[in-house]
Amino acid sequence: MPKVVDSLEKKLNIAQTALEIFCQKGFYNTNMQDIAKACEMGRSTLYDYFKNKEEIFIFCLEEFFEAIDTQMINTKYDASVSAMTKIKTLLRAITDTYINAGDKILVLLDIWAVPDKRQSNYLLTSLLYKVEHFKKLLAEYLQEGIDNREFKPTNVKSMSTTLLALMDSLLLSLFFLKEEVDYEQYLQDIDLLLSGLLVT
Repeated sequence: MPKVVDSLEKKLNIAQTALEIFCQKGFYNTNMQDIAKACEMGRSTLYDYFKNKEEIFIFCLEEFFEAIDTQMINTKYDASVSAMTKIKTLLRAITDTYINAGDKILVLLDIWAVPDKRQSNYLLTSLLYKVEHFKKLLAEYLQEGIDNREFKPTNVKSMSTTLLALMDSLLLSLFFLKEEVDYEQYLQDIDLLLSGLLVT
């Protein structure tokens, strides 16, 4: 078994290497032998850290979404921060995390777009669970803004879904349409749309 002191660091290194392989070959075309070889370790050693490639993906998923939560830590539940600022901070955190992930975001798209029918929907369910977390957070901020008379009454469920869909369109533009994306302009455009929520 791996030493406790270096286990997390080793798992992080394995996960980063696995992500690169997932990007090159696709998640479903990658096996544990591919990952072990890229990590320059035996397959049995790799199994000391992860049971399978799905577990590696879930680990990477946790890291990805934790990066978003980390950017939110100072504003998430701060009553002195306006609901609008919280929403903008969350959308900025999502955008920054997408940018920092680079091509590795393709692995998320691989799972999202082509779930493997031979397996359980565990991976897709895990991804949807994480997305739902941010949708609920947006809904909380929208409701907070309505309760504080900062926002006009709106359907918080559909609006939170719409806001996340806007972020998804950024992802699609970047990776599928191969467009040059001006992130700052994109966020300014969303800010303009969000201003329609404000009570005037």
